[in-house]
Amino acid sequence: MFAKQYEVDEKHIDFQGVVDGLYYPFYMEWTRHAYMREALGIDIEEEFKQGKITLPHRIAVRGEPVFPSAC
Repeated sequence: MFAKQYEVDEKHIDFQGVVDGLYYPFYMEWTRHAYMREALGIDIEEEFKQGKITLPHRIAVRGEPVFPSAC
């Protein structure tokens, strides 16, 4: 399982003490990029510069693996 810890801006925390839904996708995107780079060895920013578009085929927050697909 891949885990990543980030410090969350206090302004992004809602009244329930969790990341507000408006900001959640931003942090999830950071995590997706980190997973592809650190766990799979794919730097999608570098791939894009070479004209390649790489994206995950399936993402699950818990319990299931991520399978990247390259286009």
